Amino acid sequence: MRASALRVAVIGAGIAGASCARWLQSAGFDVQVFDKSRGVGGRLTTRRVDWTDAAGVSHQASFDHGAPGFQARSPAFAAFAAKAGECRKGRRG
Repeated sequence: MRASALRVAVIGAGIAGASCARWLQSAGFDVQVFDKSRGVGGRLTTRRVDWTDAAGVSHQASFDHGAPGFQARSPAFAAFAAKAGECRKGRRG
């Protein structure tokens, strides 16, 4: 059976699911990604919160939820992440 004839469901739109879906699609599979959240990112995502205080004033805030990023320390992982388009250079802190 040809890859293009196969349909694949990827569960989770975090970094692993997104990378998996991209790889499968580039290999010719028909891919659909499912996630429990409203957006993509998994543990590498930004959450937005709206609330109204006691005085009736509306507020909005956003914050990084979970891991703010990752480091590709091994050459093999760095090459994989770069090919997947998931890396950008950051600064070490």
